[in-house]
Amino acid sequence: MLRFLLVSGGGMSGLGKGISSSSVGQLLQYAGLAVTYVKIDPYLNRDASRLSPYEHGEVFVLADGTQTDLDLGTFERFVGNVGLTKLNSLTGGRVMETVREREAAGYYQGATIQVVPHVTDIICERLRQAAQTPVANADHATPDICIVELGGTLGDIEITTFLEALSRLQQAEDVQLHHIHVGLCPSTAGGLNHCGSVKTKPLQHSVRYAWQAGLPPSLVFARCGQILGLDTRRKIATTCRLPVEDVVSLHQVRSTYQVPRLLWEQKVHERLVHKFDLTHQVSANLRIFAQAPPRAPVPAPADQVVTVGLAGKYTTAEDAYLSVRKALEHSGYVHSVNVQIRRVQQEKDLVGCHAVLVPGGFGVRGVVEKLAAIRWAREHQVPFLGICLGFQLALLEYAQGVRGLRFRSAEIHPDQKYSAADPDVPFLIVKRPGNDQESLRVGAHPVCLDATSRAGRIYNHRPVVHERFRHRYCVDPAVAQDLRDVIVGWSQVTDVAGNQIPEVMELTDHPFFVAVQFHPEFVSTQRAASPLFAAFVAAAKVQAGLD
Repeated sequence: MLRFLLVSGGGMSGLGKGISSSSVGQLLQYAGLAVTYVKIDPYLNRDASRLSPYEHGEVFVLADGTQTDLDLGTFERFVGNVGLTKLNSLTGGRVMETVREREAAGYYQGATIQVVPHVTDIICERLRQAAQTPVANADHATPDICIVELGGTLGDIEITTFLEALSRLQQAEDVQLHHIHVGLCPSTAGGLNHCGSVKTKPLQHSVRYAWQAGLPPSLVFARCGQILGLDTRRKIATTCRLPVEDVVSLHQVRSTYQVPRLLWEQKVHERLVHKFDLTHQVSANLRIFAQAPPRAPVPAPADQVVTVGLAGKYTTAEDAYLSVRKALEHSGYVHSVNVQIRRVQQEKDLVGCHAVLVPGGFGVRGVVEKLAAIRWAREHQVPFLGICLGFQLALLEYAQGVRGLRFRSAEIHPDQKYSAADPDVPFLIVKRPGNDQESLRVGAHPVCLDATSRAGRIYNHRPVVHERFRHRYCVDPAVAQDLRDVIVGWSQVTDVAGNQIPEVMELTDHPFFVAVQFHPEFVSTQRAASPLFAAFVAAAKVQAGLD
């Protein structure tokens, strides 16, 4: 029997379907079930790699190199490494690509290709495949439940095909499907405000869409600013044809990591286990879990604050660096400090910062400001962490500012002469071979570390660590020979000349100055903060005089 838990949203986007899916996944995992996850994005892009961070937030990278929506990152942060792959990310573009590939291969044998059944069949196949893929952190057991988050909102024209596919899927004899609908219950004071009375009409209307699609909700999560009263829940239950215990108050909390506790208090896990008829399988775990709620991180005292300056290209978009923000939050829990992130756009913004972070990015825009932030952190002995592009710029800044060496980057000034007086300044940063798609190095790769370095100590003296990458440009190992005194990490694989590519640098005469080519934020979770981010926040805490 394949079990699917659909999570949809209505009323407006951004209500918290991703947080709800991940929180439910964590509860079911604590109850002793193996859980996996699929994110459906109806847009016709093949994947998230070229989507604007201003509109969709960051591009999250899975271990197999799949570039996905940020909700898959949210799920990994809540549930841990369940072995998500390209099977767990389904876009409208990828579905249509499969249709075209099958047509070209003669799969349809001259039949007229239609949305039903040809497109819907591909969607069902992909969901079935994901639901049968073993879960990494459950001893590679077959998933008990596959959580399917449907992007967009009910009523959007883009998701019509996916709703039809899900409706057809639930009719299969070997499938059991239940549906959680996250709907909006705004306040008369505006949005999710704590004041005013709660209005249920938007939720009622979005639930009507679910009924029309043949997918009536099994539970309703009412997204609201304040705790729903019993009378309001009864009203929703009546209009949605549900028992009152299946209406869940999803109100505002201080941290997203408190949502699992919020759902546990309303016995969401017990309701789901009962609906999927799995009580006999996890009865012992449920009895234990009833006395031991999920632990929410303990917030630090209000006066324990460190300020981290974030000098990035997309700092005006809150979700563009979501994994970085969450990794800092995880590390703040480890060291009992509140990490306050300050957007850095010019050098004066750095004054008062206890640490500086330059994240990844592509392109020239903002490079001057990032180089200035790196120089300021180096000269003022303020803890610094550089990621991806931040690593390349840190190496350039050190070479020019400390060693007096003149290098340039193929990304920053690919066709420009460095100066009229000296046009032959070598490229320290070069593009990897191939076109834009072929040159992109993405996914988890091994990194060799100098065990005696600060980075080596941060990673517990492990000679090789596996981290996730997403970059098109890299350091030329031949040109970087003059900088080998600050390079403490290299790729395990070599370039065509047999040289290992530099991927980690640090300064020994600085409180904390480390830069890496990889993205450590992608593996940081609520339960296990990234070692590099944890060390960075520890250094910031010392800088703030809180240690």
